[in-house]
Amino acid sequence: MSNLIITSTWGRIVVDPVTGYVDHLASVYSPDPEGEQPQPISNIYRFDVDEWHRAWPGETLAGTEQDILDFGYWSRPGDDDYEPPCEEWRDECRAAVERAEWRRLCD
Repeated sequence: MSNLIITSTWGRIVVDPVTGYVDHLASVYSPDPEGEQPQPISNIYRFDVDEWHRAWPGETLAGTEQDILDFGYWSRPGDDDYEPPCEEWRDECRAAVERAEWRRLCD
């Protein structure tokens, strides 16, 4: 089975698409491109793939590259533990997909 790649401003993370557990960091971008303190993506140990499947029924993760904003995730103890997905970002994605579908049907 192919891995899932999750991308962020801070780097790329290789993830098991079934369990959501981080396999390894594929790359970490440095220095911080926005001049802020980097998010410690190395502290993320699991992504909430079950919640993702509920949000995007019928879609698959294996062999894909996805944005970190689309996932909730758990960080190592001592961090904020669980960070939920960015619903505003998801809403924008859904609207973009709907616009593309509408254009395709009308062309």
